[in-house]
Amino acid sequence: LIVNLHPNQTEQILLPHLAHTDPISVRLAKDLHLNTLLAHSDIVIGMFSSILVEATIMNKKVIRCLIGLSQPDPLEGVDAGQVVHTASELKNVLLQLIGN
Repeated sequence: LIVNLHPNQTEQILLPHLAHTDPISVRLAKDLHLNTLLAHSDIVIGMFSSILVEATIMNKKVIRCLIGLSQPDPLEGVDAGQVVHTASELKNVLLQLIGN
């Protein structure tokens, strides 16, 4: 799993959430162009980024992770992936997409 942080995020925010990811190997993308990551991705997960729309256009599997959303969804009505609202939904959709 390759994680590309949002520009306003730091590694310190994310690392505690990645502490228990065995057997999945997690790497942070550093100094890689976003379009390069997208081109080599099988599944793209995000919230509101325009990269989700680009990934959809490129026929990538896209998950819009809106866990704990407390604001209006700016991409509501846009065909940009499958929306999940809970960690359980995210896990189930990931398992389904990985299996297909």
